[in-house]
Amino acid sequence: MPAVDFGKLEEKILAFWEEHKIFEKSLELRGGKRKKTFVFFEGPPTANGRTHVGHFLTRIFKDVYGRYKTMRGYYVLRKAGWDTHGLPVELEVEKELGFKSKKDIEAYGVAAFNKKCRENVWKYKKEWEVMTRRMGFWVDTEHPYVTYANPYIESLWNIIKTVADKKLLYLAHRVVPYCTRCGTGLSTHELGQPGAYKTVTDTSVYIKFKLKSGQKIGEHTVPSNAFVLAWTTTPWTLPGNVALAVGKDIEYVISTQEINNKKETLILSKDLYERPTAGFLPEPDISFSLPEYVKGVDLVGLEYEPLFDVPALKSETSYKIYPADFVTTTDGTGVVHTAVMYGEDDYNLGNALGLPKVHTVDEAGKFFGVSEELNGKYVKAGKTEETIIKSLEARGLLLKTEAYEHEYPHCWRCDTPLLYYAKSSWFIKMSAVNEQILKANSTINWFPDHIKEGRFGQWLKEGKDWAFSRERYWGTPLPVWKCVKCSAYHVIGSMEDLKKEAVSQSGNNYFLMRHDLSGRDENGKMLVSSRRETDTYHLTEAGQKHAQETLKRLKRKLNIDVIYASPFLRTKETAEIAGQVFHLPVVEDERLSEIRHGIECEGKSHQQCVLDRERRSFDTVEDGSETLNMVRERVMTFMREVDGQYRNKNILVVSHGDPIWVLEKMADGKSEAEVVAEHESNQGWMPQIGEIKKIEWPALPRNERGELDLHKPYVDEVTFQCDQCGAQMHRVPELCDVWFDSGSMPFAQWHWPFENQKLFQSQYPADFIVEAVDQTRGWFYTLLAVATLMDRPAPFKNVIVLGLTLDPKGMKMSKSKGNVMYSGEAMDAAGVDAARWRMFVMSSPEDNKVISAQDFQDTLNGFLSTLQNCLRFYELYTQTNQSPSGDVQPNILDRWLSSRLHNVIQGVTESLENYNPTGAARTLEQFVVEDFSNWWLRRSRKRPEALTLLRQALLHISKLVAPFIPFTAEDMFARLNGPEAVGQESVHLADWPKAEKKFINAKLEETMIRVREIVAAGLAIRKEKQIKVRQPLASIILPDKKLDAGLEALIKDELNVKGVVYKKGVELSLDMSMSPELIAEGYAREAMRQIQDLRKDAGYRFDDKAYCQWFTEDSELSEALLKWGDDIKRDTSLSEFVKLILDDKRAYDIEKEFEIVPGKKIWVGIKK
Repeated sequence: MPAVDFGKLEEKILAFWEEHKIFEKSLELRGGKRKKTFVFFEGPPTANGRTHVGHFLTRIFKDVYGRYKTMRGYYVLRKAGWDTHGLPVELEVEKELGFKSKKDIEAYGVAAFNKKCRENVWKYKKEWEVMTRRMGFWVDTEHPYVTYANPYIESLWNIIKTVADKKLLYLAHRVVPYCTRCGTGLSTHELGQPGAYKTVTDTSVYIKFKLKSGQKIGEHTVPSNAFVLAWTTTPWTLPGNVALAVGKDIEYVISTQEINNKKETLILSKDLYERPTAGFLPEPDISFSLPEYVKGVDLVGLEYEPLFDVPALKSETSYKIYPADFVTTTDGTGVVHTAVMYGEDDYNLGNALGLPKVHTVDEAGKFFGVSEELNGKYVKAGKTEETIIKSLEARGLLLKTEAYEHEYPHCWRCDTPLLYYAKSSWFIKMSAVNEQILKANSTINWFPDHIKEGRFGQWLKEGKDWAFSRERYWGTPLPVWKCVKCSAYHVIGSMEDLKKEAVSQSGNNYFLMRHDLSGRDENGKMLVSSRRETDTYHLTEAGQKHAQETLKRLKRKLNIDVIYASPFLRTKETAEIAGQVFHLPVVEDERLSEIRHGIECEGKSHQQCVLDRERRSFDTVEDGSETLNMVRERVMTFMREVDGQYRNKNILVVSHGDPIWVLEKMADGKSEAEVVAEHESNQGWMPQIGEIKKIEWPALPRNERGELDLHKPYVDEVTFQCDQCGAQMHRVPELCDVWFDSGSMPFAQWHWPFENQKLFQSQYPADFIVEAVDQTRGWFYTLLAVATLMDRPAPFKNVIVLGLTLDPKGMKMSKSKGNVMYSGEAMDAAGVDAARWRMFVMSSPEDNKVISAQDFQDTLNGFLSTLQNCLRFYELYTQTNQSPSGDVQPNILDRWLSSRLHNVIQGVTESLENYNPTGAARTLEQFVVEDFSNWWLRRSRKRPEALTLLRQALLHISKLVAPFIPFTAEDMFARLNGPEAVGQESVHLADWPKAEKKFINAKLEETMIRVREIVAAGLAIRKEKQIKVRQPLASIILPDKKLDAGLEALIKDELNVKGVVYKKGVELSLDMSMSPELIAEGYAREAMRQIQDLRKDAGYRFDDKAYCQWFTEDSELSEALLKWGDDIKRDTSLSEFVKLILDDKRAYDIEKEFEIVPGKKIWVGIKK
């Protein structure tokens, strides 16, 4: 294991980044008027779910380009975002509350439910922030876009208004994929989500539809027991059958057979009849008649008896056979049973023929209006299906059932089987802009490229309209109002439109008055008096006089119709003066009371009260005190009640500073954040003692705190007046598809077009986005769809599509399977950088990735340890070696390394520019491990002159790996520069290395490849012959041309041979003849290895000098060690290497007896 504690190292570096604001400095460094920008869009996650390794994977691919492009000199503004609407949030809240259906939500209250959703969406926000910080993902989390925020929704409304103005938004009654559990339709792109289609085994049925006898089929008369055979995999649709469809040109057979001891005539396609697999049909009885053949056109117009008695489905057009071009003989009988409300083809046929559009299934997925045995039963339940089949069988209308395995769509959020269900929905006419969207897609670089024209492109070509509306609660409301009288529609696109169109229900004017001077000494100590039981402060004479003057001035301008007041003495007495002036009674209301302070504050000055100093935070609470949000809530209930009670009145409200202050803000619907910002900037109105201010209470959607809230149910309270007939208009109940929220983020994140015009222009389109493959028909599609609808070019230029994360068994990770690896586990396994690096090098981005903690550990012990070892070597040798003075001519190995380094810089840069981070990372790993560490550094350990190049190479490497493993890179950079370095604060503020062509020597690199091949071949021969490398050999024989002397030296040293011999036409081989001198040197080299192992076991540093004694009874071995003694002493850092002194009394740090070669023993002892 490496000595570095990566956990502590990472935390140390995180603290350094934060203390020195390195991320912020990286933005400042690349900013300025002449900055070149690289635009990145953050696909917004939902924070109501835990962070897992899939999120970690996506975010490292985002981070690598933010860091890399910054080092290339680009300004990369990385705005975080949160996706906060939709079914994921609603389902979590339903689960928390134990709800089973939409009825439960409505009984609970939509306002209360949505409040829970707003809270739930941040359930795991802290975990997301911890992951983001810990993994080193640099993104601006201080100023994120939030999809439920009013400004964001306003931008969405602007887009919808633009679409509506182009006549592309329309309401239609269509068949849509519908989830009975969630009570809403889905869009076609949602069916592209992973897991939306599941392999299921359903019961398919062959049904006999009984023809009315006496009808003509060409020249034939329909007998009394004749049936048309149809097949379906959805028996639940049979009660809704109203027609049968045939292909006009399809050939059908009329066959009379004995079935269940009855003579029956069946009509079915010739293809099925003659198909060998149709063994369920009995052989036709020739005694009855030979099979007869007719065309589908001959069957058109025939009438049949209904399967179920459903009065609502009966009409002049019902229960007849019609031609249809969607009928085939690929599956089934060539006859399609038609239930108009439960299939797209069925619905279109029904529309064309005027068939009844009547549901037999409600939106909960239960039968109604069919029969006592079926009504109220869920259509996809097994018992319901069994009931239908038994009913048909009992009436002789069932021919056969079969198990049928096929792919069936499910709700991708709750896993409920979907029904294709006809209902009214809002659509966006994407078919009208299909040519534009295809053209926009052609400009995008997809990685991998096949998605562009494959999975994504082919789906785009279908040009299906976007099922845009949802029948849920927590989401962006569709900004469409409908007239209750003439059914006209009106679409708005901004808050300005809303304020302009909204009809005030009351027409009231409000006059807010703060009480006048009292015994609390408002101009001095300003004593706290917030509890009725201790309220003793009457108006002073000056206060009475001032109040009277103020109210008389008001009287001269207008009349007051109603007076409300807080029940405190100072407010009540002020209101009573108003009552005398306007001859009105005073209505006391507790909800207008002073904000309640902690009991310890009562009677003290405001300066001594903690709440007074901190109350503007809205949420500071002391024992028994109130927050400003509590005040807002009670004041809001007062305003709702009063504004609903009166019409066109002037109403005086006498209260205290804080209640009046927040009430004035609530009139404009200002949020807590807006009020706090106003207060901190000393802007906005603060009520003075005895002051009166007139406010209007416009018809805004306000929540329980009086904040503008564009969600249900508040926005539904706003009504318009119809321009066409003057009647009232109400908002339609639908929400927008939640994918529209995230797909609109290029515009809405900047509150475009209402502000940030220049910023939007500079941040559109994105140069790069990345998400997993499940976003192909999700975020990627809606981004492109919205941009096209807004007449903008493609919203992103380059996109990396990531594969999914799998467990060690190759199974997709999911919470239900219990095989999810959470992000914390991934980072804990071996540290952040090990996890990051493993994700980059393991496979191409688009490949699914098998994830295990052991893989991360292996990366730590492999690549990261190699980097650390190289760095330690540099630090150690820098301490013990002086850099060479004067000019040192670089040897051939150094020239080769410089060439390789600059080639790698060029290759890594090209890979990253081509959005191939895996290729870049693999190039780096191969270079660091094989070229730099295992070849150059190992060969250069004893060369002090190599230290300069070693540092240069490590500095370049630290910059090259910085986007991938930012912690390791920062650590390397700091250690290489030292604490006293000036202008070298962080590797992430450094420029990206440039490849210099003058250093690149392609011929040398090619020759070095051959040298390493020669070495590898020589080592293989040694291994085969079981001759250790420590044993010198005479020579290597090569068929090559003569190599440079420096390269020859490398080969000789690596293979431990004394010479290189060149012979044409021979195979590479080793001269393995052994002279006594070579054998003796072999003994010495083995002794060196054993001594080095002893030093390691003793815990010596490499530069610790040690005293060594040895003894052997073998004369040959003794003679060899004496001859090579000086070399052994030098190469193993010994002060002495002497043969054992018999009377030596030394105690050794470590000693050992071992065999140099079999049969030649030696004892060695060492001591510092």
